[in-house]
Amino acid sequence: MVSTNANGNSEDLGEANLPVVQLYDQANHSGVVDLQKANQEPTHGKVNVTLQWIHSTVKYLKDVLNKWDEHIQQINKDLNDYQYDLKTLYEPFRLLKGLKEFGRPEPKKYMGPLVENPFIKWQRRGQYVTLIMLTFAFLACFSRNSFLDVI
Repeated sequence: MVSTNANGNSEDLGEANLPVVQLYDQANHSGVVDLQKANQEPTHGKVNVTLQWIHSTVKYLKDVLNKWDEHIQQINKDLNDYQYDLKTLYEPFRLLKGLKEFGRPEPKKYMGPLVENPFIKWQRRGQYVTLIMLTFAFLACFSRNSFLDVI
């Protein structure tokens, strides 16, 4: 380990020796390593290192896949346990109307583009116009003075 200051002078801080056998499992290894001089005398320096040696890409990727497979299996097991617990909790309320059985909802099927019947469209517009006309007629009754004389 060499340090260079602003003047360009370099100073030897020390060295660290790590056996490669520790890195053979291809996992990440982190830690603090003490620096020492070339004659094995310890110095006051420490270095925080993170190392990983991938000597076989195929083996490394197989290990990664195995770890993820185990993780996915554990998550699926937990999900099944949670669903079983929920069914157990809902069991006393099973007979109540409106409470659907707990479970995964069925996926919605695509029915194609929705095409509205033109007759229904015009019928709805006619209903809106009729409602507006009745509202105006009712309001017109209150605006006439003769309406109050009838009562």
